[in-house]
Amino acid sequence: MESGNVVIIGGVAAGTKAAAKARRENPDLKVTVLTRESYVSYAGCGLPYYIGDVIREEKELLVKKPEDFLIDYDIDVITGIEALKIAPEEKTVTAKDLSDGAVREFNYDKLVLATGASPSIPPVKGKELGNIVTVRTLREAFAIKKLLRERNIKKAVVVGGGMIGLEVAENLVHTGIKTTVVELAPHIKWLFPARRTRLCWRAT
Repeated sequence: MESGNVVIIGGVAAGTKAAAKARRENPDLKVTVLTRESYVSYAGCGLPYYIGDVIREEKELLVKKPEDFLIDYDIDVITGIEALKIAPEEKTVTAKDLSDGAVREFNYDKLVLATGASPSIPPVKGKELGNIVTVRTLREAFAIKKLLRERNIKKAVVVGGGMIGLEVAENLVHTGIKTTVVELAPHIKWLFPARRTRLCWRAT
């Protein structure tokens, strides 16, 4: 079988699945996953339900830990490291360790980019306030749970009427929070029966 180095940038669903698939297809490959997050291989679609206490324990969201990949698949998962530069000619990835700032270089024969999407934050005044949080990572879900618990939140606004936005709104309503969804498009993905949720949208 063909040998070589496979470097994967991104360690949630797509990145870890790609790593496991590469290992199954070719056991001779050296597979390394780089992610700036602390957690890997977690169920991102479960974050709204963790916020709403339908999923009560964070361990229920975690599919595997980094050490599991090393033990089960001989895949090296490095967390807390951010890719800074890709040099295609040299086939290298330059990355920074977020704990101490050390810069490392990784050689690759094949490179997989599995970083996923990023939240789109509207350019509005006050977006830097501490009670405004995006919902993309497990760390952000933790922050929202803490915010709800410590500040005794009674009202919330969810910006975005896609699947995740509506699921977050649904779960906030289930926890007793009066919730408004604001959507830029003239429609939303789907509607759920939540009488205490007011849906607002406008056409562009």
